[in-house]
Amino acid sequence: MFPDSSVTHLPGLYPNNHDALTVASELATARLEVVKMHRPYSTISSTFNGTTETSATSTANPPMSAYTGYTRTTAVASVDSAYRAQYVTVTVTVAHAATATTVRKSLVISAF
Repeated sequence: MFPDSSVTHLPGLYPNNHDALTVASELATARLEVVKMHRPYSTISSTFNGTTETSATSTANPPMSAYTGYTRTTAVASVDSAYRAQYVTVTVTVAHAATATTVRKSLVISAF
């Protein structure tokens, strides 16, 4: 999950907020990549909206089993404007309780 070899993962032990931010950011990005690849478009909201995952969630996609203390939540908002623009906004929030770290990343996907 970490393409940069300078990032070290120590499950359950993070000496500072910087390390927790790095891991939280990677977990959020990985989830957005899964949502981006999901087909068909019409089921993005029903598949991902309102999902919450932790290291204990066996169905976490991508898996989080090595990331104790993190919670990943996915929210999807659908928009169907008067201008016929259809899209969804996906927001992934990852929190690490021990360091009070929270990262939010969003992605807009147009209808296809």
